[in-house]
Amino acid sequence: MRSFWLLGAILVSVASVGVVQAAPMNLVFSFQNPLQGQMPTSVIGDEQGNFYGTTLQGGGSGKGVVFKIVPDGSEQILTDFPGKNIYQPNTPLVRDAAGNLYGTARCGTTGCSNEDIIFKIAPDGRFSILHRFSMQDAAGYYTWSHLTLDAQGNLYGTTMSGLVNANDQAPCSTTGCGAVFKLAPNGSMTVLHRFEHATGFDKSGGFVLFGGGLLPGDNSEFYGTTESGGPGGYGVVFKISADGSFSVLHSFGDGSGEAQNPSSNLVRDGNGNLFGTTAYGGDYRYGALFKVKANGAYTLVHSFGGDVKGLLDGQNPEGMLAISKTGDIVGTSPFGGNGNGVVFKVSPKGHEKILWTFAVTGHDARYGIIPDGGVWIDAQGNLYGTTLDSGGPKKHRGTGTVFSLRP
Repeated sequence: MRSFWLLGAILVSVASVGVVQAAPMNLVFSFQNPLQGQMPTSVIGDEQGNFYGTTLQGGGSGKGVVFKIVPDGSEQILTDFPGKNIYQPNTPLVRDAAGNLYGTARCGTTGCSNEDIIFKIAPDGRFSILHRFSMQDAAGYYTWSHLTLDAQGNLYGTTMSGLVNANDQAPCSTTGCGAVFKLAPNGSMTVLHRFEHATGFDKSGGFVLFGGGLLPGDNSEFYGTTESGGPGGYGVVFKISADGSFSVLHSFGDGSGEAQNPSSNLVRDGNGNLFGTTAYGGDYRYGALFKVKANGAYTLVHSFGGDVKGLLDGQNPEGMLAISKTGDIVGTSPFGGNGNGVVFKVSPKGHEKILWTFAVTGHDARYGIIPDGGVWIDAQGNLYGTTLDSGGPKKHRGTGTVFSLRP
């Protein structure tokens, strides 16, 4: 979500030039009215053709909403955040088999000490707070990473900062470096691992659970990333077990062409290889797609920022990655292309195809700009995502869109 903070500088975007788009695009929804929400951050779907997501702003208080787009294209507001105490939902939603939605949001001074919460929205619309983080919470605070849900209803995630221990070293000695946590359905919180500089900090991109659905006590493994820290200083890929056993699979450094600062969730292919993106580093310093094997072997798959068969590549990728049935890695970059972001597809061998280049002028401007939330992929391989700004009819540009793309 770093592109949200840079949005003011992006309002003077590069004008569109003629681009032959590689895949059919469809406008699912355009946020035209502030009460509908503004600046959508990501979207997920269900088997009935509904889509769920959050906005950083808009709604009755201007502090964000949780929305649902039904198959006829209309919007339902599931939660309109009041703004004073709960505001700015900041991570992708997750949905369980019963239709409950889970996410995180900021929490104000009343009862939260200005940190974060984990919330739940039931199918009937009931909103509840499952956990309130605080500076005294052993699990840390500031949950800017994805949540992961297992079949037993446990939620897993990471925090950016945390309770400081006496033996913490800089920079963790000031605000702590966060933790990996588990939140059980009964509300009990377990800290699986506390981060320190040597093992990475500044959690970004969340982590992926493999072996979900195993009975309690079985050894599920978790894989994740940190945006900074680690032996190389630019983040790590890590593995953690259900009992908290922790190991670093790869540390990102400052070598020539090295990927730096992981910026997405991890995805896994049928051979157990992990793929992710970094916001910086690579051959052009605009980010990279990397692969890490189960044994920690690392490969830089693709460097963003170059030329792709006559098209300008994306820059600084972030948001949710997806993996297609053919093993291609699909995602978004909020920058690059014509200056307004792209949707990309990269094969495991590093062959990239720009699926869509976003534009501020012309017909394609209706689909919005700055796609920083990544993509969600359905069973047929269709892609769905959001843009942070613009979109909609020419005479009334909105503040973000939900789009679909058929690769």
